[in-house]
Parts: sequence; structure tokens; C-alpha cells
Amino acid sequence: MTHGSHGTIVKCLECGLVRTDPLPDEKELLKSYANVDETLYAENIGARFKTFKHNLDKIARYFPKNGKLLDVGANCGAFLKVASEAGYAAQGVEPSRWCTDYAREKLGQNVTNGTISDLSPSEEGFDIVTMFDVLEHLNDPIKELNAINHRMRKGGILALSTLDIDSMLPKVLGERWPWLMDMHIYYFDPGIIEQMLKKTGFKVVYSCNYTHIISVDYLLMKLENMSVWGAGILGRSLRMIGANNIRIPISFGDIKLFVAEKI
Repeated sequence: MTHGSHGTIVKCLECGLVRTDPLPDEKELLKSYANVDETLYAENIGARFKTFKHNLDKIARYFPKNGKLLDVGANCGAFLKVASEAGYAAQGVEPSRWCTDYAREKLGQNVTNGTISDLSPSEEGFDIVTMFDVLEHLNDPIKELNAINHRMRKGGILALSTLDIDSMLPKVLGERWPWLMDMHIYYFDPGIIEQMLKKTGFKVVYSCNYTHIISVDYLLMKLENMSVWGAGILGRSLRMIGANNIRIPISFGDIKLFVAEKI
């Protein structure tokens, strides 16, 4: 994942949707995701648990108290573990073979390797579907949202997080906004997300800023990778005194969390 490396990015003058041009080939894209190794993600799994617990607490009032939950793009299974511990019958689907193996073997989670189309036809009627930091990676977001809708019961809840290119930070940073990268295909704003959800059979009932809980060490490493002056020196200094693993909440408003109901 290289910050600042990206192809041509275009904006539709009619609807305002921002995306990479040209779109990648869908089969090649899935093949690349199948080979993703998330070692760094796994090394920070404790912070991931806290991140998901924090955000789940913010939206739990919109969820049924229990029921069947599907996490699309489950990565290493951190959210599945949090959801399982909260009482949900949770399962996930994840294209990366490495992540799927980690979720199964290290966290004991029920994860299917592949995409939602690889689930058994009997795996439907979900009360909740979650999709964190996934929509911007997809070749065809509308197709994915329709597939999700098909797997849910009427009145079921969809929760997703994704980038907001219309927020203040990307406007201020411009080309220096760190989420402009090759792996991100689409860049949304809240209005477009609401339109897409309406088109695919959902209505937004709540939205807010998404929060990450990360270690100071991880934050400074990211800033160093973005060539922020002094980040590397500060990181090494904090490691020397053992203060690098302090965890802090980060929310700049450029990632949004949406809750929608299937109608």
C-alpha cells in the first residue's frame, strides 16, 4: 500500500463521482486481492479490535440485539471476533487467502475465501451485513451492493465505512491526501453514497465520522512513509522510552460510517 502513488483520477461532471481511469479489469483485480498479505495489519490486531469495538458501540442501537451477521471483506477477522463476542452469529467473506487463513487459524472465525458470490445460495437472510473500508476497492460498487441486498432479510441493517473525498482534509491536502493511492478505485462523498444505497434498495438511517484506534508507533510509521519531517526521529525516540505502544483515537472526517436499512 503506497501512499501518493495513483493513476489518473477523474470526476463525473454530471453526478460528481470520482474514480480511477481506466477501471481495472475485474478478474485481474480479484486475483491481486487473493494474493494480498496483511502481516502489518495482523501485527496491530489489538488496535483493530479496539477500533471495531469503538465503532460498533456507536451504531449498535441500530442493530438487532442478536442474529446472523455477514462481514464482507473480513480481512483478518478482527471485526468478526468483536461481533461474535457481542452475541452475533457472525461469518465473513474475504478474497485474500492469507487473511482468510489468519482469521480461521489465529482467531477461530468462520470466513469463506472469495467474494460474496462464492457463498452458498443457502447463506442468505442476514440480519446485518458489514463492510468496512471495502467499497472504494471494488470494480463495481453497485453490483456488490445489489448482491448484499439479495442476501439480506427485509428490514436488515447494512453498515459500511468508506472514504469521503468531499470532506475538509482532502480539500486542504489536495494531492498530499494520503488516501489517494492505486488500491483505491472510487472516492465517494456522502450524497453519492446515499444515492447508491437508495438505488440498490437501502435507505440511510445514520452516518458519522469513522474512528481508528491506533498505536503512536503505527501512526508515526505511516507519517514517515508519507515523508512527514521528524516522524521517524520521534518514533525512534518513543520506542527508546517504551511509549510507542500508547493507543490513541484518530478521526479526521475523511472516512465516514453509514448505517442503512434494507427497504
